[in-house]
Amino acid sequence: MLRHIRIGMLFLSICYLALGLLLLVLPEASLPWLCLGVSIAVLLTGIVSLVQYFRADRRNFAALCTLAGGAITTALGIYTLLRPESVRMILPIIFGLFIFVDGVVRIGAAFGFARRVPRWWVLALLGLASCLMGLALIAQDTMKLVAALEDIILFSGALLVVEGALNLGCTVYTGMVRKQLADAEAAAQTADGTAGPAAPETPEIPAAPAPAPEPVPAPEPVPGPAPDPVPPTPTEEMPDHEV
Repeated sequence: MLRHIRIGMLFLSICYLALGLLLLVLPEASLPWLCLGVSIAVLLTGIVSLVQYFRADRRNFAALCTLAGGAITTALGIYTLLRPESVRMILPIIFGLFIFVDGVVRIGAAFGFARRVPRWWVLALLGLASCLMGLALIAQDTMKLVAALEDIILFSGALLVVEGALNLGCTVYTGMVRKQLADAEAAAQTADGTAGPAAPETPEIPAAPAPAPEPVPAPEPVPGPAPDPVPPTPTEEMPDHEV
């Protein structure tokens, strides 16, 4: 079943859980390192986009978008490195965007299973829950859901733990569904005789005619001793009768 599980989603779930627990247990100690990590990640993302643009063969619209996004992301990474305190205010927004996008992807996967899996709507509801949690983190500053910065970090950590557990469970469940669908498809192909390409029919080679029997030569006579000549029988002379 492991080959049907997306390793990227599994790794993302573990990162959600680890990051959320870190923010819940050590909010103040982990926050500076977290801000530094986010700044470096944003800077590296921008540099990679710029390298992709300059290494591209074509300069089309997509390449120009890559250039613009790379330039903006690189500038944002440099700014957050120079002013790490600014990252603290946007961390909930960043976490919320990640969780929201994760929920949208899960909803899309659920609709992809709609005609093949009976309880696809459970996966869709879990995706909707992730979207709501992401929106709550994004809009927490406007809606004033949490006032203090420390409480915001704790709130973010709690939602990250919940999202990590949801994502992990959905990833494993999706892998199981993919395995069942693959097994069912393989069984159907085997039943229909289409599991593999049919072997080409070997043309029948007509049997060679049996050779005609060779005529058996007649036995040659064996030469024997010549027969003795029969002596002539003497004839008696009849006496002349007198008349």
